[in-house]
Formats: sequence, structure tokens, C-alpha cells
Amino acid sequence: MAETAFPWQEEGEEVFLWGRRHFFFLLLRLTIPALLLTVPLYLWLSGQGSDVLPLAFLFLGPLSALLILWFYMDWQDDYWALSWRRLVHVTRTYLLYEQREEMPLGNIQSVELVWPSMFSRLIGYGELFVQSAGQGEIVLSGIPQPDLLREELLKRATPSAERVVVEKAMAEQSAPAISKISPPPPRRAPLVEYFLPRLRVEEEGKVTWRKHWYILLQKMAGPLAVLVLVLAGGTVVALDLPLLQFIPPSAGLTLAGLLAGLSLFLMFYQYDDWRNDVYVLTLDRIIDIDKKPFFLREERREASLGMVQDVRYVIPGFLANLLNTGNVIIETAAKEGSFTFDWVHDPRRVQQEIFAQLEAFREREREKERQARLEEVREILAAYRESGEEGKKPEG
Repeated sequence: MAETAFPWQEEGEEVFLWGRRHFFFLLLRLTIPALLLTVPLYLWLSGQGSDVLPLAFLFLGPLSALLILWFYMDWQDDYWALSWRRLVHVTRTYLLYEQREEMPLGNIQSVELVWPSMFSRLIGYGELFVQSAGQGEIVLSGIPQPDLLREELLKRATPSAERVVVEKAMAEQSAPAISKISPPPPRRAPLVEYFLPRLRVEEEGKVTWRKHWYILLQKMAGPLAVLVLVLAGGTVVALDLPLLQFIPPSAGLTLAGLLAGLSLFLMFYQYDDWRNDVYVLTLDRIIDIDKKPFFLREERREASLGMVQDVRYVIPGFLANLLNTGNVIIETAAKEGSFTFDWVHDPRRVQQEIFAQLEAFREREREKERQARLEEVREILAAYRESGEEGKKPEG
């Protein structure tokens, strides 16, 4: 049983198995700093280069120590975990990259085990290819004792009736759907809402996300730089400074006004374009809206939650880690294909909310099926009773 608490765990969700890549892969990477240390060691043992020996130790020693620490942290940050409801695979390079893949156990269709070589069998590591019913796949490479994990996954993928009852009771104690997570946000003035929109808005069972403010700054950087230069040039002309005496003041101020107006227009266009691009999660659908300003173009893509096969997130670099932004990729079986929620704030939470709403949707669908089967049984029993009463002959 796993005692480690993971940041993605929900209340009541028990993680009973987890692990990292085989220790062999850490030792393999540690050969690099070990080779670096052999240089001053060779100089010392051979008695050569005594003049550069202190410098070699001074430089290569700390470098090797930093590499050892980096490789250990990188090895430690990559792991897989198995709870009673899902398989999770996290790949992370500290401050540079992060990705989390998840697969509900009920979606697992097959688990393929591959031993890459005779050496891998000898020291006990292999690869697992976990395939979902929707053709999504999670690859666990270099994991120790892969045969034991494979059997556990297959056993959990086909739960017994008793365990279904237990897991349903545990699910009722876990985090609810997004429509019940938090109270509705306070109302704000329309002008404030337009110029200072939230990156995440939750209301009446619907969550709307916008791209991070960083993307808006990227879009507005060009027009903003032009505006700053124009204002600086206009100030020089207005004050009749010797820097731009070759431009007549009236012509310079007119040109500065035109360029400033154009820059402000472009900044407003980019802002409105950023504001209008939203990603929406409802009780039964995911929606991607790409809308240009001034009604120039609007593209709306939708898919039912029932078509969702896989949800993962990617935090692609140092700046994205610093700003806590990234991409959430939603694979679907619909003709629209995959949906990418680009550069949303806190992609870990976005992924968790989509999974929570997806589980709530599937539970509602299962309840509908149970009610439909129950109604069919009732109709059959009613018809049976009616046929039995009609078959009785009156006495006398």
C-alpha cells in the first residue's frame, strides 16, 4: 500500500501501488559525472599535470556534484501510480517540462508487456503498453517487475461485482463534479469584466477558461513597442529637441498621432482576440471557441464527454513552469479529433476538473442505463402478470 500523498489525489482516492523507473537507469546516467571525475583522478595517480590538478578538481568536482543532483531529481520526478480508479504516469524535468497522463481503469482494454533484451530480464525491468478502449495509450518504460504490474492492471480493469460496490461508495466520498466544487463568483461591473476578465469562470455547472495573460502580452508586444517609440518621437518633436529637427513639427505630430492611433487599434484588436478565445467544459460537452474581433470569423468545435478517450497536460518549459501555464490535450473519438486547451493557467487543475466532470457524466449515463433496464424488467413482469390473469378461467 502506498503511503505517499500525490498532488493529483482526490479526497478518498487510495493509491495502492506506485513506482519509478528501474534504479539501473539512474546508475547509467551517473556514469557521466563519474567519467568527469576520472580526469583529475588520472592526473593525480599518474603524477602528470600537477599544475592543473587543483584547477581540474575545483571545476570538475562541483560540476559532477551538480550533475549527480540533477540526474537524481530527474529520475525521482518520473513515476507511475495506480489507484482504485485510475493509472497515472508523470514525466517531469525540474523547471523545464512536465506531463501527466491518466487512464481510468474501466477504460483499459489491453496491457502488453515487452522485455527489451535478455539483460532487462536478468535485472528485472521492462516496458508496459497500456491501451484504452478509445485507442489512447500510456507507455511505461524501464519499470521494475513489469509482469506484476501488468497482472494488477488487468485484474483492476475487470472489477468484480463486490469491488464495484466498494469503489462506488468510495467515489461518493471523493471530490464532487465541478458544478459543486465552489460557490459562484461574485458579480462584477460589465466594464470591469470586459477589461479584466478572469482566466477561469465557473457558473451553473459550466467552467470557462481563457489563455494565460502571458499570451496576451505576447500578442500586444509589437503594437505596444511601436506606441512607446511613437510617443517618444512625438515628445521629441513637440519639445523641438535637436534629435529630430529634420522633421517639421506639424508633420511629425500628425505622423505620430496616426501611428499612435494605429498602435492602439492593433492593441485593442489583439486584446479582443485574446478575450474571445475560450475553452468551455459543461455537464456533458467540451467546447473550443476561436472568435475573431468585429465578427470577422468564428470557429466553434464541440464534442460530447462520452467521446473523450484521454486527457493529459504538458508544461513545456522553464517560463511555463514559472507562470504555471501549459497545454491540456483532450483526445476524443469524435470526428473533430483532439482538442487542445492552449496555455491555460494551472493545467494540472484543468485536467483534474475535466476528469471529475467526465466521471460524473459517465456515472449519470450508467444510472440511465440501470433505470432503463429496471423499467424493462418492470414491463416484463407486468406483462407476465397480465398474461397470467387472462389465462385464468372464471369459476362456476
